[in-house]
Amino acid sequence: MSKTDIVFDLSHGDPAAAVFIERARERSLRFRTYDTWCTDRETLEELIAHLEGDVLLDNHRKDWEGLVLDLQHAIAWISLTHRGGATPIASVAVYGTSRHAIKLEVARLKELLPPAEARPSEVINVGFWYRGPQGAAKVQRALEAPGWGESATNYPAVTRQALAPSMSDLDAVIAGGRLLLWHGAPGTGKTSALRTLARENHARIRVEYVLDPEALFGRDAGYFISVLFDNDDDDDGDDAEIGTGKTRLLVLEDCDELLSADAKERSGQGLARLLNLVDGLIGQGLKVGVLITTNEPLGGFHPAVSRPGRCGAVVSFELFGSDEAGEWLIQRGRAASAMGRVSLAELFAMRDGRRPPESRQPIGFLTARGIERD
Repeated sequence: MSKTDIVFDLSHGDPAAAVFIERARERSLRFRTYDTWCTDRETLEELIAHLEGDVLLDNHRKDWEGLVLDLQHAIAWISLTHRGGATPIASVAVYGTSRHAIKLEVARLKELLPPAEARPSEVINVGFWYRGPQGAAKVQRALEAPGWGESATNYPAVTRQALAPSMSDLDAVIAGGRLLLWHGAPGTGKTSALRTLARENHARIRVEYVLDPEALFGRDAGYFISVLFDNDDDDDGDDAEIGTGKTRLLVLEDCDELLSADAKERSGQGLARLLNLVDGLIGQGLKVGVLITTNEPLGGFHPAVSRPGRCGAVVSFELFGSDEAGEWLIQRGRAASAMGRVSLAELFAMRDGRRPPESRQPIGFLTARGIERD
């Protein structure tokens, strides 16, 4: 049998990959596996101290460190990302002599770099997608989130009733249509409701926020495919095993242009790609839903977006009327004065004494630039 030479072009990858692959080839290790999880550890120092093996490469920068280790029965490539404010993420790739050997090696590495402990119920884990220099990348963050029981009164009755099914069983809502639309003026509580939605459906839903939706549905099909077919769980400690079967909910905020009536003319293939994801061939067999928030009124949406069977829920985030606003303030120990329609952000400002009701500026889809965002 002729020998095959493997050449790794450093202009297309990390030097650690070159070292990792070359040593695995030298040792004729043909079995490979990969795993990633969230951890509480912020350094690899303890792991190095407990492993017996040669350090082939030790690479550091401010928010990341990586190791390539030549171990007795395997070659391991270990990286730890620990950006400020984000949950540290460990990634491990292993070459070994057999399937059994590489599984044991990953298990041993996970004992030395243990998954993060289960978060308290008021904390959620959210993945944030963005397109980096080398393609799709995701940062995991732990965020505080209020429960529905304590935050339901922050929404007028009509909005509260529309949100209730998603708060109790989001999977059932998505079964009726993978696209969820939340629309309303700035300051009406859409972002706060997103955090509550994630908390109430934690056991069944993985929430993943897309920071650059225009890029996700743009010309780079590779970014779209990488996000869509990502297989990593959100690793909450108690759900750290891959394959838990959770539904992924991709969240796209302020996507007015993507949903507009002339979206096909303005956004090119973006709208078509979105519809193919939620109701087309590429989305078949995937447990993926899409939640889009927008400041546009429903009448401005493209008619294809809200079609029954494609759209599982449309929630309008309304302004508080005078009576409901007064009741909200009284429940929080503030005197209620005569006022018109107000947003949730304005009510919090009144509660804190930052904006008296008589000084309120008009709010709406065209006059909300100076209003506090939700």
